[in-house]
Amino acid sequence: MKNKIHNGLLLLLLLVVGNYNLDAQTFKIDTIQFKGDVNKYINVVILGDGYTSAEQTLFKSDAANYVNNFMFSQTPYKEYKNYFNVFLIEVPSAESGIKHPRTASDYPAAGTHPVSNPNNYFGTTFDVGGIHRLVSPNETKVSTVLANNFPNYDQAYIIANSSQYGGAGGQFATFTTNASSGEIGLHEGGHSFGALADEYWAGAQYAMEKPNMTKETSPTLVKWKNWMNVNGIGINPHTGDASWKKPRSGECKMEVLGKPFCSVCSETIVEKIHSLVKPVY
Repeated sequence: MKNKIHNGLLLLLLLVVGNYNLDAQTFKIDTIQFKGDVNKYINVVILGDGYTSAEQTLFKSDAANYVNNFMFSQTPYKEYKNYFNVFLIEVPSAESGIKHPRTASDYPAAGTHPVSNPNNYFGTTFDVGGIHRLVSPNETKVSTVLANNFPNYDQAYIIANSSQYGGAGGQFATFTTNASSGEIGLHEGGHSFGALADEYWAGAQYAMEKPNMTKETSPTLVKWKNWMNVNGIGINPHTGDASWKKPRSGECKMEVLGKPFCSVCSETIVEKIHSLVKPVY
């Protein structure tokens, strides 16, 4: 009887595994940059949403533009370019574009994008959390594709095929193809890769201790004390709640697009890089 139960459980397990393998979907993987062993280097994976099969060449062009003309052209990533591998996973959507429910109360008065609901693979949409510019995919779907295609990734980015301004941090850095997309990608990567806070006031719900956000006011105790009075670093109040402090005011990419990362944020990203790859083998 025991053997029959054991054999029955084994058969059930094989059926489950077999069904999982049948359901697991794999996609074409391309390489933008390869610097070394995927087990020793940092692996960035870029996916697109809202790109149809016919638009995969456009997706690859948009991804290469971000990597070469933004990510690895600015400090601190450019100094550590050789630590990174960068791959693409081509995931075609049935329809082109990103969802625009236009349910957010802050939809711009001059906005020209109509309500739309394209059948995009990851369900990427505007108006997340009631904020129009907050653009995010279904993270469970993204995680599944990564698990089935490139499980040893270190950071994934989602390029959302829409010319409307938007993006989000979170587990996966997401940004649109807007003219500011490269800067948005770097900013959102600051959240996702570096665990950095916004240095503009995003709301009390986002206020918490982060490498570049604190309630500490002592120059000798603040977490960026080693940078005090160097490269403009100080203890600056947030506009929405002066009890929260940041290293610089108006001069960091985590506050204003087009600015460089301040010294504190750059150091945080470098520390993350060193946590993932050994400088010397």
